[in-house]
Amino acid sequence: MITEPEILSTTRDGETVHLSLRLQAELEQFKGHFDGFPMLAGVVQVDWAIQQGRRHFTLPPNFKRLTALKFLRVIMPGNELQLSLSHNSKGELDFRYLRDGATVSSGRVLFAD
Repeated sequence: MITEPEILSTTRDGETVHLSLRLQAELEQFKGHFDGFPMLAGVVQVDWAIQQGRRHFTLPPNFKRLTALKFLRVIMPGNELQLSLSHNSKGELDFRYLRDGATVSSGRVLFAD
């Protein structure tokens, strides 16, 4: 069972991490969402951003809230994306998914102690 995208590359520039991702058609997250037109749910995009944020930054332990959440384009099986993550001293994790240089979705996750 495949539950995470394939990470093609990871680079870091100060407090920003850039990941290149390939979304395999076999990902569990595509099953049943929706039949005949699979797409990646927004909640999965946020969850993956948080998972990767925790892997690359020391984030406060508790989720507090989501802000500035925008879903602009549909993500489908086989898409290759870039995920940019930035962390600041206020405990905020900014994320942005891009495809071919255009923003697909973005948001900010606030954590607290």
